[in-house]
Amino acid sequence: MYSVLIAEDEAVMRIAISNMLESNASDFKLVAAVSNGAEALAYIRSHPVDIVITDLMMPVMDGLDLIQTLKEEGWGGAILVLSNYADFELARSALKRGANDYLLKLDIDAQTLEKHLAETVSHIGERSVPFKPDNKKESFHASLISVHNNTGQPDANAPSERALTVIKQMFAENDAMFDVIDEHEVFLLIPAHAHKDIHKQIIDKLHRTVRQIKIYLNLDTKALFLKEAIPQGRANEMYQRLESASELLFSGSSREVICLEDISYNALPKEFDSFRKEVREAMLFIHFNYQSTITLDDVAKSVNLNRDYLCRLFKKETGLQMFRYLSNLRMQRAATLLAENPDRSYIRDVACAVGIDDQFYFTRVFKKYHGISPSEYGKDVKG
Repeated sequence: MYSVLIAEDEAVMRIAISNMLESNASDFKLVAAVSNGAEALAYIRSHPVDIVITDLMMPVMDGLDLIQTLKEEGWGGAILVLSNYADFELARSALKRGANDYLLKLDIDAQTLEKHLAETVSHIGERSVPFKPDNKKESFHASLISVHNNTGQPDANAPSERALTVIKQMFAENDAMFDVIDEHEVFLLIPAHAHKDIHKQIIDKLHRTVRQIKIYLNLDTKALFLKEAIPQGRANEMYQRLESASELLFSGSSREVICLEDISYNALPKEFDSFRKEVREAMLFIHFNYQSTITLDDVAKSVNLNRDYLCRLFKKETGLQMFRYLSNLRMQRAATLLAENPDRSYIRDVACAVGIDDQFYFTRVFKKYHGISPSEYGKDVKG
């Protein structure tokens, strides 16, 4: 028997759904019917609840805030959203925050409700590792995996549901937590560990996961990874960072696995969206490839423009010469790497890591940009 809570501020709708549940001899038992998200949250914090049926527009605490809070506090049940035709964007937002399904209010009858509840139950099993409250202080790395059917044929099951089996198997030994966001996205929280190769191990696993999903399920797959370790209570913040970057980065690169920190995604200028398409593409190419020895010709070729024309266009749009933009990005990234490891012997590795083979040239450019040499910068950080 599954326990069900209803959060709905319209008394008529709340009573109607309650009657449907109580009149059906089914596996679902109504345990509470409340009028807002705050009341729902208070009940769930002190009573076992398997499924929440919630409206989105409610006083005190609305459905979106209820869903987000439940996710952040580690509740492991399933969520069915009540929606009107005019609330499509709200329903979509609810699904992204963790709701499992939505039901149009105009379509509700006892049989439809029973069907949706039965389908929602399967998601309780999908959350085999719930987001537990006692994990809130533990740190996690986050990943967003995107999967799409590239065959043109309809899927019997959502691509994300099909891919979840492979993802779970690959990250089982990491005690990772999994959340199916929608039919194309799976969000992972991977416990952070102190050993130095953890980032490399996770990225290697993401590469293998992507390849296996492509080979065995024939799904177009890409993954974003966040190196920064953040407490589980900020999981929604991690998801939002990855989600906001996904459309831009997945469309701008052929890479299967992308680490936000490695491409200095956060270093993109605030005006990025206002730049012309060719300038945005050139800028992304630089951010994806600054670790390598690239030339202005390489950048121009990536956007199919004459080099001189692209340089003029880039300067006009951004106020910086393209070469200067590349150099500045490298120096910013070099300072970050030196802060992570201020050892003087590490300078040659930092130079190579930002695409500069000549250590002496790197030192000269670094000093011109930061005002002090790399070794002095390292001492300041260390001291």
